[in-house]
Amino acid sequence: MESSSVEVLHVNKPEKISAAHLHDSCVLSLKFAACGKWFVSTGKDSLLNAWRTPYGASIFQSKESSSVLSCDISADDRYIVTGSGDKKATLYEVMY
Repeated sequence: MESSSVEVLHVNKPEKISAAHLHDSCVLSLKFAACGKWFVSTGKDSLLNAWRTPYGASIFQSKESSSVLSCDISADDRYIVTGSGDKKATLYEVMY
């Protein structure tokens, strides 16, 4: 959201489950892992945040050198890739 928050909504209920606030600026992208147990968000604040579902507990955070415009997670949930405003792609290996 432009307000720098990430809201998690239940698909069958009208109320939101949580609103997480780890970004300092506009959230630009969000992607859920295939397993559904976590997701990542990126923003103008140059941050990649990983969150646990459904309540938005922080798993990890990484600072990049410029705004993180996009993100994706591999089908096996082992890798995260981001694309940033300084024309760089960053690959993260997820280990847990």
